[in-house]
Amino acid sequence: MAPRQTGKPPGVPQKIIDWEVVDNLLMAACNGREIASYLGVHPDTLYDRCQLEKGTVFSHYAQKGVAKGDSLLRATQMEVAIKKKDRSMLQYLGRVRLKQSELIEETQEQIGDLRQAILEISQTVSGVSDDLRQKLENASSLQDQGCTREMPHFSTELGAEGVNRGSSSLSDYLES
Repeated sequence: MAPRQTGKPPGVPQKIIDWEVVDNLLMAACNGREIASYLGVHPDTLYDRCQLEKGTVFSHYAQKGVAKGDSLLRATQMEVAIKKKDRSMLQYLGRVRLKQSELIEETQEQIGDLRQAILEISQTVSGVSDDLRQKLENASSLQDQGCTREMPHFSTELGAEGVNRGSSSLSDYLES
């Protein structure tokens, strides 16, 4: 049986591919061209040797390595967040996995809209004290200037019953 043609002159030894290095680079999400460059071989050499030595095409082999790296990264992030109680990592995971940042921004927008609606209602409803009306105007102007402070959760029911009841945690908040 004739030896396989490698495109190299006779007597040039075949480069050894360190598959542990390849695996580590795949876990770091390097692509085949980057790995081949790192190893000092042509990408086709890497792909052919993967087929010969690992029995699979490089794209399948690479998918497994990248997935392993992704899993290790996620596990490490979770460990840092939970076991070490890293606040910034907890916030990051909350934003990414639980979509919490969008909820917070949307809630702040809704609070501003709610303040404006209450101010407009207070200007048309009789019986609202001048002191409360002034606090509503101040709260709205702060919101317009981009100033916010944390607000407790409160009911946003502003139907006729909510206006007539008068006393709610929102009113208590605005009067504070």
